[in-house]
Amino acid sequence: MNNWYVLDESVTPAQPVGPYSYEQLRELATQGRLQPSTRIARVGGAAWTEAGLEPALTGLFHSTPPQNPDFAVSAAATLPVGCPEFTFAGCVNQTLAAFQAHWTKLLVVAAMSFGGYMVLAVPQLIGGIYDSATDATEPSPVNLLGVCCSGILNIFVGLPFFYGCVYAATRAIRGALNPADVLIGFRNYGQMLLAALFMLAVYTGAAMVAYIPLVVAVFVSVFTSISGSAAPGDMQSVVFLVGVLLTLGLLVPLMALLVMRVLFLPLAAVDPALGSMGAARAISYSWSATKGCGWRMFALLLGFSMLAATSLLLLCVGYLLIGLPMLMALMAVMYETIYRRGAAQPPAPAAIAA
Repeated sequence: MNNWYVLDESVTPAQPVGPYSYEQLRELATQGRLQPSTRIARVGGAAWTEAGLEPALTGLFHSTPPQNPDFAVSAAATLPVGCPEFTFAGCVNQTLAAFQAHWTKLLVVAAMSFGGYMVLAVPQLIGGIYDSATDATEPSPVNLLGVCCSGILNIFVGLPFFYGCVYAATRAIRGALNPADVLIGFRNYGQMLLAALFMLAVYTGAAMVAYIPLVVAVFVSVFTSISGSAAPGDMQSVVFLVGVLLTLGLLVPLMALLVMRVLFLPLAAVDPALGSMGAARAISYSWSATKGCGWRMFALLLGFSMLAATSLLLLCVGYLLIGLPMLMALMAVMYETIYRRGAAQPPAPAAIAA
């Protein structure tokens, strides 16, 4: 029985071919024309999904990955140079449309994300409660230990979990949400962690460079005070203000030109739709895919983050129901558009005549 369509991405625009039976798909996999990253869909289905993520087809991919496939060429095979279809207005429109059409699924992802980070914050919360109970005037060793534990957990557990939530959101806006998708970072944990640590190193380095003027301004004020040649209070305020402005002047372009270029790097390293390329190759892929996109990505994240912060005026309910799902939609749309070129996807399988 012919139950499956295959998305031929070797042509532009991509075209569905088939339908195929399971045995025909097995032959295609043997020939190298079907890979785990190939998009497939059931006849009459509602969304495309990666063949490697379809439980009914997992038995097709136990052999060595084939060479030179004819269709479903993985995006990892050729590095893109920028993303001309990624525009500020286009991304806003797609995000709002995705939020409206898939709000329920995005809400599930947002709730899982929020709940996960609440769990990771438990050690820090325990330390804070301990200090409150003992009326400590300074952070106690218990509090400091809790902060350290939560920090470590956020790096080694929180980052893979966060990018798993982004992956789940990309599946949600395609109508194919599986709550287990949030664990994708732990299925290939080594590559995810390497890529996440690289991204974190880029962010930390950019922040350290940006804060140099502010540190210098504080040092000058302290030094002049200690040496007894302190400048008037107004002058010290001017020096501090200049340091703040210079820091912001460095921080914004560094975030836009460096951090945004590797923002989705950890997910790209393990995404089956990109061939699960690994951390090393994902660095080059991410840098190429985001060429010319940094400023727009930064502006979009800043704008939607401010909207999410505004939703806090409705307490946690507004943030969970509106702010966080909308941020998830934005992350999913940006990732789909820039990395997966999701803006050029063919019609949903349900629209294909069976």
